[in-house]
Amino acid sequence: MRRLPLRYPRVPMIVPHLGGVMPIYLERMNNQLAHALEDTGLRPGDVARLLYYDSVSHSSEVALHAACRSLGPDRLLLGSDYPALEYFEPYPRSTNYIRQSGPPPADIGAILAGNASNLFPPQTSSRRR
Repeated sequence: MRRLPLRYPRVPMIVPHLGGVMPIYLERMNNQLAHALEDTGLRPGDVARLLYYDSVSHSSEVALHAACRSLGPDRLLLGSDYPALEYFEPYPRSTNYIRQSGPPPADIGAILAGNASNLFPPQTSSRRR
């Protein structure tokens, strides 16, 4: 698994739930697991920053801040558990917490739409009529 982003660099890989605890363990992984990627010249954190992460965190501002800081806001995509968990986290809350948690406006725009637009640009039809 640790080499998938290296083997398939053109395949966007999206990790759910802001990567779970990974953003807060990234330095530990760099310190303890660097040997696992010795032959690549990369550290685990470098490989983690090749992936994308959805913003589902049940509105945890702390998790969003950790992901922005350790992974970069350019790696985060809007996500939600709608409709499966609508009872626990209404859909508007999935986006509002990003706006209310205090990232710079450019980062908010990137997370809510810009990063996904860059990752998945609109396809133009190549068929001729």
